[in-house]
Amino acid sequence: MSIIFPNSIIQDYFSEIRKLLYLEDGRVDNPSKDLLDFNKVKLKDINYGLLDDPHANSKIEVIPPYSLLDNATRIPDDDNVEFSTPLYRESFLEIPYKLEEISQKTEIDYGFYEYSVLGKNDSDNYTLLSSIINNNYAMQRSDYLFMMIVTKFDNMVNRYQDCIKESQKHFHFNKKTKEDIILQHLIKYYSDIRKTKDKQLELFKSVILSKSIADLYAKILIEFLTLKLNTISPDIDKYYIVAPEDSEFVRKGNEKIIYELPENFSLTRMGINSRALNRQQTSVLFHYLRKYAITIDYSDTSYSKLVHYFSGFSQENIRQELSWVKLEDILINKKEEKDSDAKIIISLLEKIISEIKEEIK
Repeated sequence: MSIIFPNSIIQDYFSEIRKLLYLEDGRVDNPSKDLLDFNKVKLKDINYGLLDDPHANSKIEVIPPYSLLDNATRIPDDDNVEFSTPLYRESFLEIPYKLEEISQKTEIDYGFYEYSVLGKNDSDNYTLLSSIINNNYAMQRSDYLFMMIVTKFDNMVNRYQDCIKESQKHFHFNKKTKEDIILQHLIKYYSDIRKTKDKQLELFKSVILSKSIADLYAKILIEFLTLKLNTISPDIDKYYIVAPEDSEFVRKGNEKIIYELPENFSLTRMGINSRALNRQQTSVLFHYLRKYAITIDYSDTSYSKLVHYFSGFSQENIRQELSWVKLEDILINKKEEKDSDAKIIISLLEKIISEIKEEIK
């Protein structure tokens, strides 16, 4: 395999992945210093004589548990080839988005051994050679899996623009969305995945990797995408790309802060709130925005979620305060107080109106 790692940071992450795979495989030997040295770890082709099973003590499981002897007599059928093609595309030719339940161990579906012989440029036209599959199967599992993880990254790098288009569709961006916006969204997306306690990034459809390895791959993606972002938008360092509870991925600057909104995250967890109004005042303001059709008339549950994304205040508290009982308490019972919530909202709106009038002049 011929690949140049984009920088030393990504190379070090791959080195960590290989070490973790060795540990998960129960191996006590050290990996090759050459990360692309896959040939030396292959065993003699089992078509020329069955060797001792190299997986006898392996802790990385193959499901179902075929032996080398079973594998030696197995020839892929046409139906299996047709089934493998879309899985190969998803596993190797697309940037990963899917999540799966957190795992502390590694398992390989037996069919995964077929993927490496599919044509990288045109997976519909390829030859599945049983001898190549056997050779892959005879590799120690940690070495084989590492080779496939590197292959996955290599394919993504070579198809970078296609992956950007896939991301555009996945996150429902319109066709005019600029590449730097898509990249910032992806960086935030993979940063958030690393922080989940019960989910991890799915790298392959037919392989379950431990969360520690999946998170390392997410870090590789973050680094690679950040390199691309800095290439097309050199001034990006003027901004923070905020990653919740993770200063490692905060890009420092002194002009302003931009919060990129990813999917499935909680602003409460990030500790970010709007500053102009408190929670009660925010609830009142959005009540009137909805009442006068400035916003869409969502249900209380949906609307409180929307307000949460705008303000950072707890969705549940917002939902309760959107009820008229709470609003009356805010607007009526405290109407005589000098700094009442109602008067603070009025003061803010008057400032906005005044500025608009100035702009018109």
